[in-house]
Parts: sequence; structure tokens; C-alpha cells
Amino acid sequence: MAFDWQLYEDFSWKIYSGLAAVVCLCVYAFRRWNAPTFYRGTASLTGKTVIVTGSNTGIGYESALNFARRGGRVILACRNRAKGEEAAAKIRQLTGNEQVVFRLLDNACQKSVREFAKVILREEARLDILVHNAGVSRCHSNEKTESGYDLQFGINHLNPFLLTQLLLPLLRKTAPSRVLVVSSVAHKMVQRLCYLNTKQAWEETIAYSTCKLCNILFAAELARRLKGTGVTAYSLHPGMVDTRILHPRSSRFHGRLLLLFCRNVLRPFCISLEASVQTTLYCALDPSVTQHSGRYFADCRLAKESKLARDEKIASQLWDLSCKLTGTENY
Repeated sequence: MAFDWQLYEDFSWKIYSGLAAVVCLCVYAFRRWNAPTFYRGTASLTGKTVIVTGSNTGIGYESALNFARRGGRVILACRNRAKGEEAAAKIRQLTGNEQVVFRLLDNACQKSVREFAKVILREEARLDILVHNAGVSRCHSNEKTESGYDLQFGINHLNPFLLTQLLLPLLRKTAPSRVLVVSSVAHKMVQRLCYLNTKQAWEETIAYSTCKLCNILFAAELARRLKGTGVTAYSLHPGMVDTRILHPRSSRFHGRLLLLFCRNVLRPFCISLEASVQTTLYCALDPSVTQHSGRYFADCRLAKESKLARDEKIASQLWDLSCKLTGTENY
């Protein structure tokens, strides 16, 4: 009996069509269920100053744009002068706010962080909101900061810690003021505060998750140590968003299968850039969050961090280590 290829093709087409329909329906249902909350507050930032690190693109740029629309003086702290100045000019054009400026900051270099802080302390009379947004992921394990520390740890935690310490005099002077640290739900992947010696791509993911855990621990410990000063601190998950952090833009990034998965399989589930900054706006502007200093937020509400992220002993140990590695005063 001859094999009926036409029947086989018709049957296969029906199966594939059905599977495609199910996948599309699942994606649609997930996006409806995971629809982000938009912050509707109308607080003005006129007369106030905001610093956003890593703000020439992605979530940082969108955050700076929203702050500028509210009339604030917005400082784009970026490592690339040309891209930073271009972003600042674009935001000025879009908002009509001429108080949007670029200042050079390379979060991979402690010397640059210190120079940036000197400029801010010299030029700025106030600092109302400091947003630590700059970050990297999936760096080569042998890449280091100029001080010799792991590049992800340096950029995502250590140098933001240093910058906060250096700008604290201005934050205290301006109080009530706020420090925001953009973290990630990825922090829940970490079971203990260390790097795991596993396969490279997995190790890089754990390293990134560890840094995001450090972000939450840092914000919580900062809030405890600044209690009563008027300076409050928050960590937040912006949501799963397709940004340049998922793109292999230099030799710093690798793990092709992981990148392929992130960029193609996860993309339909990502939220927009506009949606990704809503929790940042909520933590920066909403008056109700001041009673929750040190907490972790997602989707414009309090979120549950991992058990490890709530460990005050580990947070204190991380603080002491960070002071030692940055040469800053422990208080």
C-alpha cells in the first residue's frame, strides 16, 4: 500500500496549526494576566534634582524621560559621553525641560565614581532622588573592574554602594530624599551568597542573580542605618523587559544558547519599556512608600523578596565587606 503523502501533509499542517494557536493563546493569556500596573501619581519634580545612572538607553533612559516630564533637574550619569549627551539632548527636545544634563560616570571604575561624586557635590545644591539603574549581565568570568573585582559585582553592586556613600552628605542635606536600586526577581535564584563554579553560562546567570540579591540587601541595610535621617531606600524589580542587557553588544557577553533563549523565547512575555519604569516612578514619587523604607517592590506594590534577601546578618556582613572594598567609612 502506497504511503499517502498528501494525507500526511494535511494532518501535519493541522497539528502544527493547532500547536501554534495554543502557543499564541497561552502568550495572550499570560500577557493579560501579567499586565503591568501604571503609576498614576501626579507629583511634580519642579525644583528637585534626580540622578539616574545608565540612562542613555533602556529603562534608565525611560526613567530619566519621565522625571524630566515632571519638571525635575535630571542628571544622566553614563559612561559613554557621546551617547549620554545625545540622550540628554533628545530628552530636552521631547520635554522642553532644559534642566536635563549629562555627567560622565563609568560604574566599572572607582576613580570615575569618585570624580563624578566630586562634580555633583561641587555643582549641585541638592539631590532628591538617586536611581542606581546601570547594570550588566553575563560578563566573562575573567573580566574585572580597574580595582580588580569581578566586573558584574563591581558595576551592579560595589560601585553603586560607593557612589551612595559619597553622595550621602548631599542626600542628608536635601532630606527627605530617596535612594532607589534597580534589582531583579532573579535574586531568588541564589541559595547562598557566593559564586558557583558551574558551567560558564550558568555561572554567569548566578553571578548576575547574586548581584541583584546584593542590591536588595544593600537597600535594606542602608535604610536601617539611615533611619530617622529623612533619607529612605528601596529596591525594585522593573519587570521582565527586552533591553540591551539581553543583547550581545560586545565581547563582554557570551553564552549563545542563553542569549538565543532570552531574545527569542522570552521576548513575547516581556513588557514595554514604558511599563518597566512604573515601579521606579512609584518608589521615587509616591508618598506612601516612605513608611516602607528598605523594602523590595514590584509592579507598584510591596513584593516578597527571598528569605536570604531578608537576612539582616548577611546584609550587615555585605555592608562591612563593601566598605572595606571601596575604602569608605563604616557607620
